[in-house]
Amino acid sequence: MKIIENTDDKLLLSSRPWLFVGVIWLGGIGMISNAVFAMGGDTVAMRLLAMAIGLGICWLAWRYIPFITVEFNRPRGQMLHQSHRLVYPGWFKLDLNRIQRARLEAQWSGSSRTTRLVLEIEGDVVPLEYGGKAKAHYDVVEAINEWLTRPV
Repeated sequence: MKIIENTDDKLLLSSRPWLFVGVIWLGGIGMISNAVFAMGGDTVAMRLLAMAIGLGICWLAWRYIPFITVEFNRPRGQMLHQSHRLVYPGWFKLDLNRIQRARLEAQWSGSSRTTRLVLEIEGDVVPLEYGGKAKAHYDVVEAINEWLTRPV
C-alpha cells in the first residue's frame, strides 16, 4: 500500500501489485491454454486437470489479489475502500468518527511473518488489505494515524 495523496482534506492510499498479479494470471492462462491446445498430453483426464488448475489459479488471483484504493475524505466525513477487479468490483464506506486508529495485524507461520493493514473500529477490526504481506507498511500506518488526529 502506497500513499498517493496526503492533504488536510484527503488521504489517498493505493495498492497495485502489477507484477505479482500479472505473473499469477499468466500462469493460470498458460494452464488453460495448455488444456485447450493439448500441449501437455493427449489424455482427456490430463487436459481436464490442467483446465481445472488454470481456472483455479485465475479465480484465486481474481478473488484474493485485487487492486485496492482507500480514500479518507474529511469534507465528506467518510473513508471509502474500493476493490478493483475485472468483474464485480467491491466497495464499502465507514464514517471517520468511528475509526479509532490504524495498525498492523501480524501472523507468524514458522519463521516468517506477514502483516496486513487494519483499522480499529469500536472494538472490532476492518482489514484494508486482503491477505498478508511480507513487507510491513509502518509508514502508511503512521500516515493514517497522523491524518486522523491532525487538527483542522
